Formats: sequence, structure tokens, C-alpha cells
Amino acid sequence: MVGSGRLGNKIVLQDVVNKTNKRAEMRKNCVLLKLTHPKSSAMLFPSGKVVCTGQSTEEGLKAAAQKVAQLLKHIDFHVSLSDFQLENVIGRADAGFRILVEELALRYPDVTTYEPELYPALVFRMAKPKVHILIFARYINASSRGPMHHVHASGKVVFTGSKETRHLRDACANISIVRLSTLNWMLALYDRS
Repeated sequence: MVGSGRLGNKIVLQDVVNKTNKRAEMRKNCVLLKLTHPKSSAMLFPSGKVVCTGQSTEEGLKAAAQKVAQLLKHIDFHVSLSDFQLENVIGRADAGFRILVEELALRYPDVTTYEPELYPALVFRMAKPKVHILIFARYINASSRGPMHHVHASGKVVFTGSKETRHLRDACANISIVRLSTLNWMLALYDRS
């Protein structure tokens, strides 16, 4: 999960790095804080925005953001956490079956993007619920059938793009429907050859 909030004041990033005893790392436009309790990461921006990740509940993320505010108060910043909200829920699942990535891209060209030269995953943009499913591919040498390579994924997928965990559960259930549809389509192709 990813959540963000406002701290109410601008933050001098270099001061945070100098005063936190190696707990903060300067990045290009933010400071990365590694927290131990709760175990999470936080990005702190000069505007006073804080973005937290690494927790599996919204309450855990908010606790991490509050910990950042406490840390900043301890080093003499006048801040208070407000406007905390969930930005993105990320989930992983095993579909329970192998996914033929190229066939999926051919079957659903309007809702998939697959450009392995640019990004190693097929992106399936589910409309309901509005979730992106990333299916990472790997090449399998099918030399016994000739020089052709087949691309498939193990069935492990990543869900992203929603602010609600129930959307991820719904998307996971919808994969079974896609599987049956794709299987019927592939059988129809096989019957034609």
C-alpha cells in the first residue's frame, strides 16, 4: 500500500539528513527515511508532503506517517500530519495456471499493452474494477517444435491502480473468467489448424 499526507510546513531536506543520524538518505527531490517501528519507508518532500509505503494496512501507513512527524518534531520542525489518504493498493497473487502472455495480448488488444523491449510485463487494464494487472513474462525455448519461442508467465501477477483492497479481490476473481475465455479462444485457434 501507498499513502500520503501533509505535514503543514515546508521541509529543509538537508537539515533532515544532517539531524537524523543516518536514518535519512538524500535523493534527487526528496529524502528517503527507513523506519523500523513500524517497518516502512517514507519519502519526504520539500513541500511538506510525506509518502509512506511498506505496510499492509491503511492504519499501518498512517502510523508510519505519524512516526515521520514525530521524528521531525524531535529535530525541531514544526509539523503536524493532516490530509492522510490511501493512494494505491498493490497486491500479488498466483492465478493457479500458466498465462500465455502473447496470446493474451492478441486476444485482448484493446485492454493490454505488451512491449517486451520496453517493459518486461504485459499490462492488462481491467475496466471493472479499474485495476491494472502486471503479468511478467519469460521466454521458453520450444526447440522441439522448431526455432519458435513461446512467452508465458508462471501465473504470478501484480495488481495495482486501486485505492481499495476489495477492487483487488474482485480483479483476482475476474482472472478466472479471462482464463476460460482465453482457453476457449485458444482451442478455437487449435481446431482451425
